[in-house]
Amino acid sequence: KIIYNGIHWDDWKEIPDKKIFRDKYPQISERFVIFAGRLATNKGLTNLIEAMSFGDSNKFDLVIMGADMGLGKDIDKLALSKNIKMHRLGHVDDEIYRSALSAAEVLVLPSEYEAFGIVLLEAAAAGTPVVATRVGGIPEAMSEGKNGLLVEYNNSKALSQAIFSILNDASLSSDMGLFGREFSKNFSWTSIVNQLESEYFELL
Repeated sequence: KIIYNGIHWDDWKEIPDKKIFRDKYPQISERFVIFAGRLATNKGLTNLIEAMSFGDSNKFDLVIMGADMGLGKDIDKLALSKNIKMHRLGHVDDEIYRSALSAAEVLVLPSEYEAFGIVLLEAAAAGTPVVATRVGGIPEAMSEGKNGLLVEYNNSKALSQAIFSILNDASLSSDMGLFGREFSKNFSWTSIVNQLESEYFELL
């Protein structure tokens, strides 16, 4: 029996206020794609930038949020060469983080490997669709086809198709956001603790 990590549902009882992020970063377009996590070699950030360049990227900004583990300057150069309007924000506080997930059109996690994917659950809790790679525990942190889409790692064209299929379909985006919100409730720590207790009681 696998019992997953959870999220603090108290932080997500209400969908976070998008205005907090908008006010903090007025230079960012109303419509943007977001990556949230460490800027590390396993996160597939070059694939994400390339994926954005294959689509109608002039309509959407790319927001990269998280601590730089040494890749920042390289991805800045790549984004510039691909004419991607990218905003690298570094580490932000929790309130800005939650607001950013709510304000984004899509959260993308294009990793080479991940143990799980808490950020996918938190984006879902914010009512935001997700796109991610079919690696590690990622498929278990989302519901494929219902609150997001999965692609193979290191396939920038497939990643682009998935991202822009959501960006260009308002109905699909809305449905995925609504489903994700309900899906993420199953990963509240209250739910996780109840599952743990149930397993212990059954064994006893």
